[in-house]
Amino acid sequence: MKNTITLTSLVLTLGFFGLSSLKTKSSSTKSFDKFLKKSSYTLIPAGIAFVSGEEKSVAAFYISKGEVTNFQYKEFLRYLKQNDELEKLKICQIDTANWMSQLKYSNKPYAQYYHSHPAYNNYPVVNISYEAAQLYCAFVSEALSKSFPGITVACRLPSYIEYVRAARGDHELIPYGWGSHSVRNTKGQVLGNFMRIGEECITRNPVTDQLEVSSGDCTKARFYNVAGLSADILALSESYWPNQFGVFNLSGNVAEMIDEKGVAVGGSWRSPGHDVRIDSKRDYNKSDIAIGFRVVFTYVNQSK
Repeated sequence: MKNTITLTSLVLTLGFFGLSSLKTKSSSTKSFDKFLKKSSYTLIPAGIAFVSGEEKSVAAFYISKGEVTNFQYKEFLRYLKQNDELEKLKICQIDTANWMSQLKYSNKPYAQYYHSHPAYNNYPVVNISYEAAQLYCAFVSEALSKSFPGITVACRLPSYIEYVRAARGDHELIPYGWGSHSVRNTKGQVLGNFMRIGEECITRNPVTDQLEVSSGDCTKARFYNVAGLSADILALSESYWPNQFGVFNLSGNVAEMIDEKGVAVGGSWRSPGHDVRIDSKRDYNKSDIAIGFRVVFTYVNQSK
């Protein structure tokens, strides 16, 4: 059983972290800062998170531009299997049966293909547990710290305040993670992946799972024929429009786990427009077809 990550496994690591643009075979010859510039992570500078009308100071951190993908997660599972991490592998299994049990209509093709077919490699991984997401983050920390001597990397799920900072940026009143007050741009194009019926004024009751008109001002509610407008359930991890920091799908596509167990934020492809706001939260107690995650990290350069 291997206890370290070799340079050979680092090549695999760079690929499944979304860092394949780093061309060198030996990361030891590259500075970590140069590595970051070529990676799929982006810096969220220190600033203010506007949460429920209050200002919260947030230290700088890095965040993945898109949600963790099927390809990245499969490579993680492969690493666990190759290194006989059987207990972790058991915890991290994908529950494909959710496609059949959590929808009111048959979704057998998604159960069969979504997590295995190459066509879905760059789509967000779903149907995994909070504990699995934490183990993935821990592995990223270990891989990067060992690959760059003198650098200590702390990868994790974001806190709620970090999520709000990344999604809302410097705009106090922006309700959506793509940096807009609306779900559409001036050309009428939808800016994210969500259930397009009633848009901002429809919410899903978390108890009954039924769609309802939200309690806000819905006098201007618009209803659209959704045929041909929606993504094929989920969309690519990096798709639609990025926000001011270059981050995709902080609202919609998949609701995202935060460090608070049982809470996911930002809404998903199953959420109507009212429920993909930055302030939107949903509870969960197991893996779900509409919940994924992304990685954030900070690091300390001890070699300076």
